[in-house]
Amino acid sequence: MNDHVANANYEAELELLVIEQAELAEKIEACKRAGRDAALEKVRALCKAYEISAFDLRGSLKKPTMQTIKVRKKRKSKHAQEEHN
Repeated sequence: MNDHVANANYEAELELLVIEQAELAEKIEACKRAGRDAALEKVRALCKAYEISAFDLRGSLKKPTMQTIKVRKKRKSKHAQEEHN
């Protein structure tokens, strides 16, 4: 009988924790949304100050593909060979 009561307590505590987790997730999303506009303004100001184009940003944020990795390796090895000669 005590096991049944203990299980009920755990179930009730679990339900409360799940509700708290959902509330925290909502608060986190609200904070992200609130800070997003300020962050975008900062990025715009930095791009303007350093003359960074959208193309530059895209290139720096884009995940490299296997093709670009191979090209970089070839360039590095070619550069190293030129320095050695």
